Amino acid sequence: METLALYLFKVHLAVALLYGLYYMTVRNELFFRLNRFILLGILIISFSLPLLPSFTFDTGVADSSGTIFTNVGGTDLIRGKEVGVFEDEVQMKRLYGVITSLLAFYLCGAGFFLLNFISQVLNVLKVIANSDQAFELDIKYRVHYNDIVPFSFFNSIVMNPDLHDREEFRQIIAHENAHSRQWHSIDILIAELANAILWGNPLVRSLKRSIRMNLEYLADQKVLSQGFDKKEYQWSILRPYLRQHAIPLTNNFGSIPKLRIEKMNAPSSSFIKLYKYAFLIPIIAWVNLAIAPLQASALNRIYAMHLIDEHEYRDYLGYYEFEHDKGSFVQILMKDDDLVMKTMWNNGKIYFQKQSESNFVDMQSGIRLKFPRNWDGTVSGLVAFGEDRWRKVYEYKPVLKKSSEGTVISRTASGGMQVMVYAVDPWVKVKHYTNKRASSP
Repeated sequence: METLALYLFKVHLAVALLYGLYYMTVRNELFFRLNRFILLGILIISFSLPLLPSFTFDTGVADSSGTIFTNVGGTDLIRGKEVGVFEDEVQMKRLYGVITSLLAFYLCGAGFFLLNFISQVLNVLKVIANSDQAFELDIKYRVHYNDIVPFSFFNSIVMNPDLHDREEFRQIIAHENAHSRQWHSIDILIAELANAILWGNPLVRSLKRSIRMNLEYLADQKVLSQGFDKKEYQWSILRPYLRQHAIPLTNNFGSIPKLRIEKMNAPSSSFIKLYKYAFLIPIIAWVNLAIAPLQASALNRIYAMHLIDEHEYRDYLGYYEFEHDKGSFVQILMKDDDLVMKTMWNNGKIYFQKQSESNFVDMQSGIRLKFPRNWDGTVSGLVAFGEDRWRKVYEYKPVLKKSSEGTVISRTASGGMQVMVYAVDPWVKVKHYTNKRASSP
């Protein structure tokens, strides 16, 4: 779940960066064919870049025990690292609930728009199915007998010829045939699909409009290259009935007339301006560098928490307090197939391998750990050296221990009393615990 949330966040960010660059640099240039591939490439690249492996260094997030997590796939997130439960696990689970709720809302919205997208496709196919096939200028088109705005969808051109005079009819056929031969419906479907998935992003909606406008410019350019009169053609796309409500997901002859006329009357762009496009390739690499290191630390920690929760050693992890010396703690971590005991008073570590259920041994010294359980199967503490008992605690509060003074009263050789004062080590009751490891065979 958190991986999907991070992926969608990166896709939204990539679209914003790449389309923002296009908008500020080359959107007004008249290289329509090149702009078509750039606009379509923005969507394809935005959905692809977050899937590429990250080649960054030191992009992990450390927990309070110094454990490093990196956002990589599968169990690599905790493999080879000493990991333990998060001290802020309750807050992390609350955050996970919030993120899950937001993501569920987002996916419901995406599902709604995807269903609407499918419904629009079916509606277009229904309109095409209810039309008859005909030919004009060796171009196949379909005749619809209702009051319908001319449109094309892949290789289907649909219109009502009775609503247009002869010259206008020929212009419409040429325009929609240009859409059909250049497969402009593919661009529209990709843009609409991206808009459904990335709903709520105003830049995606603007990108979709840019794709549609550029396709119209391409079709107009093709029509004028065939010798049609420019002024007559421009008057045709200004006809009021051609700007009625059009069928979604289709190329419509009368769409965005003002901008199309402006582009038709604009002087051609100088090839010198192609230098602007040269900057797009390094910018794409820069966008990848910008989004790849984003680990979204909260999502990263939640994912790590889930991996730990699913591990067979999960019940053993945590803090344990010495029963005979309040304020003395050890922490149990795990590293792959080993358990790690960290003595909190000196940050020492002992590594244990599993021998049987709830029994572990340090192969170097022979020290053993046992984990007694409650009646409900939960781990209640640990036993070490056969005698030291530690109680599992669910709230670790470090205790600052200061050296104290001890006294010894003895007799002198002359029979008098003598009082001697000495410093008492605050960790004296647990010193034997670590010393035994050194003395064990």
